[in-house]
Amino acid sequence: MGGQWLGCLVLAAAVAASVFDRPEIRVSPSPPVSARVELAAGERALDLAIAPDSPLVALVLANPAGERRLAWWRIGAVSLENPWRLPAGASPRWVAWHPEGKTLFVAGEQGGQWTIWRATPGAEARAIYRSKSRIERLVAGPRPFVVGFDEQRQQDRIAFRLFFGLQLQTGAYRVESVTEAGSRPYRVVGPGRKPAAVSETEDWRAAGGLPAKSARPVAFHPAGHLLLWQDEKDCFQVARYEVDHWESSEPLFEGQLCGAAVAPLPNGTGLVAWQPGEPGLTVYLDRGRTRLPVANGLRLQPPIAMAPDGRGAVALAGQAIEYVPVRLPLADVVNAWMFLEDPADTARFERNGGLLRPTSYDQLHSVLEAESYGCLAQPLAVHRRPFLVTTDLFWELYAAAYQGLFILRERRQAAPAFWELVHAAGAALPAGTKLEKMFRSMEAAGRGEPRGDAEAALILRAAGRAASPVLGVEFDYAELKPRGHYASDPALDRYFRAVRYLSWATDPEQTDALTREELLALRRLPVRVREIALRWIGAYADFLAPPRSPLAWRDESFQPPGYVRHPPPQERLLVFPLGWGFDNEVLNSTVYHAGWPPEEQIKGGQGPRLVPSALDVAAALGSRFARELLAGEMAKFPPLERALDRLVARRPAAPATLYERWLDALGTQWAEDVLAAMPAAQRPLWKAKRLQTGLASWTSLRHVTVLVNERSAAECGEEGIEPILLRPPRGAVEPDPPAFEAIAGLFEETARRVESWPALAGVAPGESEEPLRQGILRRLRDSAATARRFAQIARRQNEGREPSAEEYELILDAGRFAEHHFLVFKSLAREDLALSTPDPLPKIVDVAGGGRSGAPFLLAAVGRPLEWNHIVPFYGRRQIVKGAAYSFYEFASEQLLNDEEWRKRLPSQSPPAWIGPYLARTSLSCPPRDPF
Repeated sequence: MGGQWLGCLVLAAAVAASVFDRPEIRVSPSPPVSARVELAAGERALDLAIAPDSPLVALVLANPAGERRLAWWRIGAVSLENPWRLPAGASPRWVAWHPEGKTLFVAGEQGGQWTIWRATPGAEARAIYRSKSRIERLVAGPRPFVVGFDEQRQQDRIAFRLFFGLQLQTGAYRVESVTEAGSRPYRVVGPGRKPAAVSETEDWRAAGGLPAKSARPVAFHPAGHLLLWQDEKDCFQVARYEVDHWESSEPLFEGQLCGAAVAPLPNGTGLVAWQPGEPGLTVYLDRGRTRLPVANGLRLQPPIAMAPDGRGAVALAGQAIEYVPVRLPLADVVNAWMFLEDPADTARFERNGGLLRPTSYDQLHSVLEAESYGCLAQPLAVHRRPFLVTTDLFWELYAAAYQGLFILRERRQAAPAFWELVHAAGAALPAGTKLEKMFRSMEAAGRGEPRGDAEAALILRAAGRAASPVLGVEFDYAELKPRGHYASDPALDRYFRAVRYLSWATDPEQTDALTREELLALRRLPVRVREIALRWIGAYADFLAPPRSPLAWRDESFQPPGYVRHPPPQERLLVFPLGWGFDNEVLNSTVYHAGWPPEEQIKGGQGPRLVPSALDVAAALGSRFARELLAGEMAKFPPLERALDRLVARRPAAPATLYERWLDALGTQWAEDVLAAMPAAQRPLWKAKRLQTGLASWTSLRHVTVLVNERSAAECGEEGIEPILLRPPRGAVEPDPPAFEAIAGLFEETARRVESWPALAGVAPGESEEPLRQGILRRLRDSAATARRFAQIARRQNEGREPSAEEYELILDAGRFAEHHFLVFKSLAREDLALSTPDPLPKIVDVAGGGRSGAPFLLAAVGRPLEWNHIVPFYGRRQIVKGAAYSFYEFASEQLLNDEEWRKRLPSQSPPAWIGPYLARTSLSCPPRDPF
């Protein structure tokens, strides 16, 4: 028994430089209406198969005289066609399409032997395999295998495989396999002795030969790693291929399905079955737990087959071939099986075109990198979910660059200058004055040793309100609690407390501790001292929005930003030019102020609005969706609507600093003209995701600048060891080119400013010799160029064009790119510039409230990353891709929280109501769970 090889060469293309070089077939849509074709009188269909790329059915037909022929039916046509030419004397019995279409494999009898032919329309079929044993059924594996190595070209050879049942002398069957060229046969499952070519110490399964009393192949799962076969009792089993060998087999649905005809669904989520005596067909989903009736009004018979887009089924119906449209969840989503953890996921995908999943990762890029490294062994032989490159990934990358550069300047220039100023001003100010005592206490606090200085002890304790022995008033020392990056570094911790104390205690809007005349003493300090102060302040110039009050250190003509509607009195002086960005103005203008004109007082029937919302910022910067979500607030506080209108009109047109440019870029993130790129059903989720992305990025901006920003407030077998090449993960890019370009612009502008900075001593992080400035500029420009590249890909996607192989590689590598650059930028915050594990993503910042107003703090926070599963077009069908997305939170609090406290609170904190409908209950299994 066994087969005779017809040729030794594997007729397959060699693996090219990229797994994406091998083309993906494009699938034509199935007809939306029923169709049938009548067979000739007395003729019957022995086997049928639908082409993998079009609604074309190949048939094996037999007439009453026992003569057999091949034909095909273009679904919807009124008659059959005969494009195939078999050799003389050939009697076909089984058919299977080549997985790439265009070619048909036919098994049947000729000259006393069973033969497999390879046929193409218009040409005579060619025999590729012969056996004296009967062949029962013919199945083509949907994915190719590495079947050899071309020594001359130094490339792997790959080929598809055929699987068929070979009858043994006992009458039982076993499943055998040969390549599409008829070579390299091996045993898959069934009776028989261990192959002689396998040593006694080698696992028999590695070369095929899973044991069974009898086995006949039925069909493959579309992913290519699961083979359905029937045992001696006609019950269905599932054999599993693991990387490079047949690993195991087990009963399908725990042995509940026997004596039927089945066909896997093209989306891999289940199968359709015909059972004797039952009308129509039954679809099995959720690992057999869910059953759906299909075509109940028809009396169908096997054989059956599913259309390649999952939207129809073909079966025998009496003396006709019947095509039945089928409506199934996610029918044409080729990898749906990889993304369904529970039935609720299916409903969300159907309703919204995607969903957001919780994760336990610490960083955004980990959502992608976990797929690449965390649960997979070999990139080409293990299932991989395709990636979605999101704007979130690049917003977070820019946030890391901004923060790293901010802390680098702060640590190397601002902090040394500040402590120099503290010492010099303390020595130059008249002894015994409040200012002189303040600087002395700050100097003691900076050493971390109060040494009898009660004020310094209160500064370091930062515990709450207390009578200040220096200021002579009650002071809220809780405001000095370090937040953001200051809480994780002892030196920056003390710096935060001292700077916050100086800026807060000298601000007449926060305390009456000092008069204007007392503050003017700073202008009378020696020029040398005032120059130190300006050097301290100048280190932050690129990172701040302009202030709304003049500096105490110099006499200057001052004009607040044009968007400030109610600037403080000109008598107010600042020792540090606390930034008052447009976002501050928004948060200030959308809460109640008793001293403002009545028409601008944000109040309603239930009283004043004391706590703003981050949605106010998004609405003022152009988010129509944020404004829709504020409808309830505008109904409660009618003046809010007009306040938002005025803010939109006051939005600055020419942002100057990096802080202002970041805000302006967020306006691009929130603009809604790009929504046309998304199908209408998917727009609600995308709007919510884009709003969340922008708010989380804004939170990162405020988190970095928490010390130097003002805060608004209301008043008041043999040859069988072969790696399988599963479908390569052809990812996609979020269809938002303007946002990618806006982020690229931020990187480019940041690089331009870094070029003009004073000398940066040191070696670039992660490099052995590259100078620090050169390394920073290279990373910034590389990040900008990559963001622009993704913008180009997104734009072409929106035009209906698929990425090139090189671009698919870039998408696949996006997580790795983001991770490396992220770690480099984050390392700038370290004193030694060393690469290290950065703080987890969750962070929190106070953006409004507190102070004299007595209103609660408005806290904006970023949680753990979310995974965005999103349906995109895929070569005539659709697929799901996975990307990384921010999570955002906001809430009012009577107390300030630092990042560590927020991370402890995070598990019990509810997300905003407007994101809730899109959140799945569970994270994805890794690797994907098999559907049966």
